[in-house]
Amino acid sequence: MSMGKPVLAFDLKESRFTAQEGAVFVESGDFAAYGDALVALLDDSERRQRMGSFGRQRILNELGWEHQKDKLLQAYTAVVK
Repeated sequence: MSMGKPVLAFDLKESRFTAQEGAVFVESGDFAAYGDALVALLDDSERRQRMGSFGRQRILNELGWEHQKDKLLQAYTAVVK
């Protein structure tokens, strides 16, 4: 996402939260659906561009280190204590 590329992922809670509209999701473990989704994505340059732009903006505005560092450091500190 940080490189402005779309994501293809199995439908997991964390993947949905992170990628949102920047990804195509397929049922976990369904490799045929994964392949079909990949081909469909490769055949649709407009969709790839739109998804890539969304993902890039999500990293820049919400998920980048500068936005997440305090939460992550707090979590690490809580685990170490």
